[in-house]
Order: sequence, then structure tokens, then C-alpha cells
Amino acid sequence: MPTIVVTNVSSSPVFLRDLYIELAPGEVSTSFRSSDQLQASTGIHELVDDGSVTLSITFPPEETSSGFDLFPGLSTSALNAAPTIVVGNVPAGDPSGSFPGYVPDTGNGAGIAQALAEAAVLGGSVHIRRGLYDLGAVGAPALPLAIAGFRVTGDGDSTIIRMSTLDRRLFVMTTGGPIGVNGAGPELADIGIDWTVAAPGAVGTEMIDAFGGAVVSRRATIENVEVIKNLGGGPAGPILNPNESLTSLFRTGIAGRIFDSKCINIDGTAGLTVVAFRLVGNVSRIDQCAVNGTNVGYRVESGRALVQGCSSGGGVITASHTGIELAGAGARVLGNDIIGDDGIVAKTGGGSIITGNNILFAFADGIRVDLGATDSIVTSNRMNGTPLVVNEPSAVVGLNAL
Repeated sequence: MPTIVVTNVSSSPVFLRDLYIELAPGEVSTSFRSSDQLQASTGIHELVDDGSVTLSITFPPEETSSGFDLFPGLSTSALNAAPTIVVGNVPAGDPSGSFPGYVPDTGNGAGIAQALAEAAVLGGSVHIRRGLYDLGAVGAPALPLAIAGFRVTGDGDSTIIRMSTLDRRLFVMTTGGPIGVNGAGPELADIGIDWTVAAPGAVGTEMIDAFGGAVVSRRATIENVEVIKNLGGGPAGPILNPNESLTSLFRTGIAGRIFDSKCINIDGTAGLTVVAFRLVGNVSRIDQCAVNGTNVGYRVESGRALVQGCSSGGGVITASHTGIELAGAGARVLGNDIIGDDGIVAKTGGGSIITGNNILFAFADGIRVDLGATDSIVTSNRMNGTPLVVNEPSAVVGLNAL
């Protein structure tokens, strides 16, 4: 593995975002980096380009290098045009100073907002380091925060973003910014969100919204985002909260994709309005996600959407919970595990396929096809004694394990 030696030759401290260390003037850092890691170390190369540091790389005999040509076919100017901006959490021990490619956050989300604003101009991506970011704290930025055509990542559920109890919005995702409508969509991955109990007067209807921005998002991707009540500590369990203003926690745009994400112990309302995942844009899909709490786990409001391999339950508010609601044409509901007052309900839209699902428990109906959900196909589901109710004459009912 190559040995990399970085020396700060400037008169000011520099932050090596690729190594997460700060070098004082004249200080030397020695580390070992694989060839792949060297190719990804754009922050170090930017500092070399501006003369802040010198870089020495020693390769073992079995490896070769052509000096700085570690990015074949890609100029350093192209690299500088799309940096990774790192957000550090000062209370968790990250540096408090600002450096090229590094923005400190004192724990109130202001640094996150600054990094997102910079990425909207520069492109590239934003990485939010582990630590707690309380969006209800003093000095917190205005909400929602915009992800405009770039990627945002964290350190899994070690990166905790705590919701405000008054403004329930977090992110709005659009395909605006430097990438453009026809480019890659915005991405959000590996983030933990601390669900707080909404206070009287709370506002905001969508927590993470890839549909309602100034430019409707295309191909937005959300992966491994966990929303957990009191993730940062405290009592858990969903309640019916009359102060909750949210309509949904996640809302997709056109061809939106949500993978491996969770909503755990999330409050609902007595008005049955809180949905964990709303698929609004056409050809959206959601895979391998989990819901506990809320009034509705998954609601399909668009054409040709897919809900696959997911689970949904209401926890202690199961009697106020529906697993999956269908109100869009051509929905495919495949291989899900459901607990609720109602399991799967096809309300409107035509041509939905409901197959291979496991209805574990339902107070009312396990699967119900309402009048107007034309040409729906219901087959090969395990009902576990829950009712299968079909009110639409054109629906096709195959063999189901009742």
C-alpha cells in the first residue's frame, strides 16, 4: 500500500478533509492509502494545486504511479469543479475553523445549510460527519434545506439530525442546480433523523420532499435514511398527536426511489393524516423499507409505482394504521409484511397487482378492493385469517391463502 506524506508549507493551518485531520504550519502527516483511496483524495490534490501543501507518495515495488496522474483522463480543474464538502460537528470533536472543502457546524445545522448552499453552486457532494445537529436550537437555519441536484451523505445513524418541534420540514430535493433537469437526480443517504414530538402551532406538511420544490425532482434517490423517535435518547413509542402538521415523512417525485429506509415509533394523528412514504411522482418505487407508527405506512398516488419487500405496522396505534393505500393506476404491491387496522386497501386507480404479501394482523380488512379500483388483480397473498373484501366487480381474485 502506498505511503503518503503531506506537509503544510503555508503560513496557516490546513484541513485535510480526506484524512479528517488539521495540520499546523510546517506540520507533516504520514499515512497509508490504497490506490483507490488516492484516486478519491480530491481534497489533498486541491491543496497541492493551490500551493498549501506538498505531497510525496512512495509506492511498494509491486505498484507503480505516474506521479500526480492518479485520475486518468480527468484534469485537476475538473476535480476542483465538483468537490466533496465535509460538514464537521464541533461538539463531537471536529475542527472549529473553516478550510477549503470543510465547513464546521456548532450543532445547530447552520454548517449543513452553508455546505448545501455551496454545493448548489459548485456541484459535487456534501458529507455530514457523525454528531448531533439540532434544527430546533438557537441559530438553526430556516427550513427546509435544499438538496439541488447533488448527493448528501452521512455516517449512518451516527449522523443525527434532530427535527424542530415547530417547523417539521427538513429537506426539499430537486434536480435544479448545476446538474440540470436531464442529469442525475439528487441523493440522500446514510442519515439518522431524530423524530421529535410536534409542539402546538407546528407547521410544515412534508418532511423530506422530492415533489414539491420549485423544480419537481426527477430520479431522486433516498437510501438508508432512518427516522426514529428520540434517536438521541428519551422515551419512544408512537402517539396520536393533535399538534402534528405533517402529511408525510417522505414524498417522491418522478421516478423517485427509496431503499432500505425506516420510520420507527412515529406519531400519527386522530385525523389519520400522517403517511410515512408517499409515492406521488410516476414510476416511483420503494424497496426494503420499514414502518412502525404513523397512520398510513405507504400511499401510492401515482401511476406504475412499486412497493416491494417492505413492512408496515402501527405499534401501539395499530388501530389507527393502514399498511398500504393505493390511489394510482398500475401499482404493483409485491411481497410485503403488513400489520394494521387495514392491511392493503386499493381505493382508486386501475390495474393494480397485489401479490405475494403477508397480512400478519388486521382489526378490519386484510386486503380490500374498493369500488373504483378497476381491474385490480389480487393473488397469492397469505391472509392469516384476515378478511379479503372485494367491492369492485372488475377485480380479478386468484388463489390466496386465507
